[in-house]
Amino acid sequence: MARPLDPDIRSGILAACARVAMAGNLNDLSLKHLSEAVQVSPRMLIYHFGSAEALISETLIGVQRLMRSQLETSLVRSRSRDARKALRALWDHCTSCEMLPFFRSYYFFISESLGAPGRHAAFIESSIDGLRDWIRTCLAGHRPGLSEADCSIVSAVLRGLLIDVLATGDRQRTTAAYQAFLDGFHFGDEK
Repeated sequence: MARPLDPDIRSGILAACARVAMAGNLNDLSLKHLSEAVQVSPRMLIYHFGSAEALISETLIGVQRLMRSQLETSLVRSRSRDARKALRALWDHCTSCEMLPFFRSYYFFISESLGAPGRHAAFIESSIDGLRDWIRTCLAGHRPGLSEADCSIVSAVLRGLLIDVLATGDRQRTTAAYQAFLDGFHFGDEK
């Protein structure tokens, strides 16, 4: 009879894997790399997560949680009550040197899953609304508010310009484009 999984051990392994992933290149995530980094045998990782792909997907979800926590801390420091300033703080956070490697990997895993449906399914599922949730977090309690349609538009612009900055490295131009978008954007409850 197999020993039952200990959720505390699994959570500890997952937290360690997420910290390792945040500190390095997410594109290099592998069972071997994570095993060595968190000092847990590959066999035990498979025992706790079922497969290397499940471990990687759950690690990426853990990274998203860490990033959201960092975003919330960043937003508390900015304390802007102006929606446009809060959304600009979100852009600055997403394009920081600490965050761009995550977004590079984020788009890598999304593109990889497009070619192989089902691959990294847990991560993709958690990511679908992830950026929109960040936008909602960013604007919690702000006036003007953001309708669902507005949230989708801001999310699409943010994603597109993130791809642009990742491809070109041109933060100045993409930041100016994002600011121009914010300056011209009419929120749903603005007249």
